[in-house]
Parts: sequence; structure tokens; C-alpha cells
Amino acid sequence: GQIGVNLFTVDVPYRNLAFPPIKGQSPYYSKNITEAEVKEIDAFLLIKDIATFNTRVFKSITNSNEYFVRVAAAERRRVTFETTIGGNSAQVHIDYGDYDFIMRRISDEFHQASKYAGNDNQRQCLEWLAKHMNTGNFNDYFESQKYWVKDKEPVVELITGFQMTYLDPLQMRAEFLTLVGLNDRVESARTLNVVRNAEKMLSMLPWPKEFEKDTFSRPDFSCVTVQTYGGNLTPLGMCVPNFQDFK
Repeated sequence: GQIGVNLFTVDVPYRNLAFPPIKGQSPYYSKNITEAEVKEIDAFLLIKDIATFNTRVFKSITNSNEYFVRVAAAERRRVTFETTIGGNSAQVHIDYGDYDFIMRRISDEFHQASKYAGNDNQRQCLEWLAKHMNTGNFNDYFESQKYWVKDKEPVVELITGFQMTYLDPLQMRAEFLTLVGLNDRVESARTLNVVRNAEKMLSMLPWPKEFEKDTFSRPDFSCVTVQTYGGNLTPLGMCVPNFQDFK
């Protein structure tokens, strides 16, 4: 049937991860919404201090001036705004509670894990993560990352959240991933030589210093043995968090 066609065809748009409905397909957007409409909605969300990373955007099939922004969160609630999209008056509903049954379980697990944290940075990180998964507010996630960055060379490494935007045609929405690993002290000690010599290596790269940041921030480089991983990508390494404010 139609499901088989969608899964196995190599024709456009089914074979491409791109903006629907002509260029490709994406679960982040409904098929009846245009790229221009989404960009206007994203600009409006920025004004309202609502991050896009844990959202999906849909357009009503009965009202061309009604839009729904679904936010991944355990709590279910709706906030409605009046704005202008495409030169027309429009309603934008911010619907918190997307994947609520999953987000609620994740939030509860982070809260329980915080009781066994090895230090205050880990405890604060886990508590803010639990709050973020519950409310969907990405400012809570940013707070968690402040403590994550401060937690140097932990025995148990945790990388989690809506960080990787590679599958979104607009690079504005992220998929959820989680990695839990144990720090390999021997391998981490070896790779520290790369970190120590990073500034010297940067000066040898084939581009001018203007392409680099004004101040180099030495990273906390760790090699981990992965215990569990959930996500679409299988990277050999990660440079996280994926947000410039923390790099």
C-alpha cells in the first residue's frame, strides 16, 4: 500500500530529507506549510524567547491562518499569540506536551538520578534537565549546560537533549539523543596532549586567524566507553554543547 511506497521509493520527494512537500519530507513540518511561513514563525518565536530546538511546526488544514508549534514537554498547556504571517493576520498556538508520556518519564528519571550525583554541579545539571523535560522551556536546558560545562573530567559522562539539528532542512530543530559513558582515564590522558598543543596547531591551519575566535577556550577532552546510546547518529566523537554561548 501507500506505506510501502513511502518507505521504499527512490523518487523525489520521498527519498530526500528536505522541506516538504516538493523538495523532500521532514517530520518537523506539515506538508501544507511553506518554508517562508516557517521562517516567519521562527522569527516570531525568537521575539517571544521561545527556542526552536525541541519544536515541530504544523499548519491547520481547515484554516490557512492558523499554526501550531508543538513543544516537547511533559506538561500539557497551550499559549496562543496573534501575529502576522505572509501579510495576513494569523494565530500561532504554542502547544506544550508533544511526546508528553516520554518526556515525563525522562524528567522523572533525571530527578531520581540527581539524588546520586557525585557533586553539586552534577546535581544542578540533572535537576535543571528534569525541569526542562517537564516544562519544555529551553532556558532551563541552557541552565543545565552551565553546570555540565563546569563538571570537569567526571567518572560518568552524560550528554543528552535536543542538540543535533543536522536532519532539519532549516537547521533550527533538533533530534533528541542521550549518551552515557564511563571516562577512560588512560585514553583521556593521552588525548590531553592534543588539547595542550591546540593553540599551536591552530596557528598551522590553512586559514587566517580571523576565521578563529578571538580567545581560544581550551576544551575538557575526554575519551569514554559508551554504556548506552540513544539517537539517530553514531558519531566517532562529539564537540558539545552544540551552542555557541557555551563554547
